[in-house]
Amino acid sequence: MGRGESLGRSPTAPGHGDLERRHRIPAAPRERWRISVSGRHDDSSEFANSDSIRLATHFQWRDDTLFWAAVGTGIKQPSFVERYGYTPDSFIGNPDLEAEENEHVSVGAEYRRGPWQHGLTLYRDHLADEINGFLFDPDLGGFTAGNDDGTSKRHGIEWSSARDWTGGTLRVARTTSTVRTSTAPGRSGGPSGRRSPRSSSAGTASRSTRAHSTWTTRTTWTSPPGRPRS
Repeated sequence: MGRGESLGRSPTAPGHGDLERRHRIPAAPRERWRISVSGRHDDSSEFANSDSIRLATHFQWRDDTLFWAAVGTGIKQPSFVERYGYTPDSFIGNPDLEAEENEHVSVGAEYRRGPWQHGLTLYRDHLADEINGFLFDPDLGGFTAGNDDGTSKRHGIEWSSARDWTGGTLRVARTTSTVRTSTAPGRSGGPSGRRSPRSSSAGTASRSTRAHSTWTTRTTWTSPPGRPRS
């Protein structure tokens, strides 16, 4: 469905004793409308407990056109590499990282014509404690990860087109965003290096079934990140 699906995703590095509860309430007030509400509670021994909620609605305007909107909150826990590093001489882990929090709003449309499906998404995100995985620490003499102080607000537009054929799929996408940061000197003291105001991607996936086995081959190209604004 687009960026709205990413909310409330499972943490990448759950701590011992983590507990996840998820409830989904589907509803169909009219034939062309679909509404869903989901909630999640994370009880973690490694990070602060958190609650996430998401509300989404779909409207099937025509057989070939769908409109949707989503709003919600979510968290992203640090990965194992971000907390404990890769190798001492290439990336130094930071076990004191905190979970990243996100408030998200998005609207979009999907249109299907023949074998092609096109999607357009407008989104707005508000991040707190954003994880910066490209932070150079002069005291340690290498790259590490840290939480950005302050907040990060971004909004943008995403377009994608995909075409299915017998045994394969072709997909192209383009994303443009504007990032505004309010960063105070502190844990990282600068905007996250993973932000990219412009990115493009293209990929193909082919499937082959022989002798009761299915083989999948994927080829993906992603453009280098543009220079962020802060």
